[in-house]
Amino acid sequence: MIALLKLIRWRNLVTIIITEIIIKYVIMDYFLNEANFVYRLDNYTFIILLLSSVFVASAGNIINDIRDVEADSNNKITKRPIVSGLISIKSANILFIVSSSLGVLSSVYAAWLIGAFGNAIFQFIVLGMILMYSYRWKCRKLFGNIVVSLVTALVPALVWYYSIMDVSNNGIMFNYSLKEMHFTIFFFSLFAFISNLIREIIKDREDKKSDLSSNCKTWAALATHKVLIRSLTILLVVFSLLIFLFQIYSSQNIMFRLSFIIIHLIVYIYLIPKLRKAKDEEDFHNLSLRMKAVMLIGLSTSLLLWV
Repeated sequence: MIALLKLIRWRNLVTIIITEIIIKYVIMDYFLNEANFVYRLDNYTFIILLLSSVFVASAGNIINDIRDVEADSNNKITKRPIVSGLISIKSANILFIVSSSLGVLSSVYAAWLIGAFGNAIFQFIVLGMILMYSYRWKCRKLFGNIVVSLVTALVPALVWYYSIMDVSNNGIMFNYSLKEMHFTIFFFSLFAFISNLIREIIKDREDKKSDLSSNCKTWAALATHKVLIRSLTILLVVFSLLIFLFQIYSSQNIMFRLSFIIIHLIVYIYLIPKLRKAKDEEDFHNLSLRMKAVMLIGLSTSLLLWV
């Protein structure tokens, strides 16, 4: 059981679940409540949609580990279930087929429930991107990082997209009074994209030795230390600027907007100074963990909308 949880990367799945719950019940329901609209994406459809995301993400994690078996074996990375022998490649392939099938079927079912069958294409595209990443794009300079970050950005957008297309909302989702809701969800999707892009580049630098030994020539592995640090610093400043612009243009309560100061402080007091001193795998591993914490803190700020 523990091996299976490691294979599907249960912590990442928990993050997806928390993200989509916050998007629906904290952000979207808040703005719908403020605008005095009765419409809500019903709980049953939301649960099916949530399961779809979990199954598709699980499938992506499984196929990624399957594709990495040879590289992990060569680099003696035995902490993963397949390489350690706890789960066979045959079993992993079966789990991938089952998980991806359930993900696609549940997305089709959720699309049918809202009367917009074409919505199912959303998860087909996501699964296709994950497969192409695992088979072809992973080692392409920066492109693989961008694809993974785009998939991450689509997680908060999924519930929003299904709600917009739900025929039972009678078009209210396009009401001008909800423009702030669309703006906020767009911000959190962009927040997820940039923060994850930074983290993916850091992780690639952390895995430099194993990637190069497997002929996986990622940009982060090939870039000089000076170019890497400078590029990541610029991305962190852009990330901070994005948050600052959102703080200015958002019309929500002051506590919600000021809460993002925490992220500015982490970026300028901790991340950038630590990044400039980073030398080895452990340094980049710690930076990767801190970026994940930043992503979770950013998402948690939305709870202050209700204050």
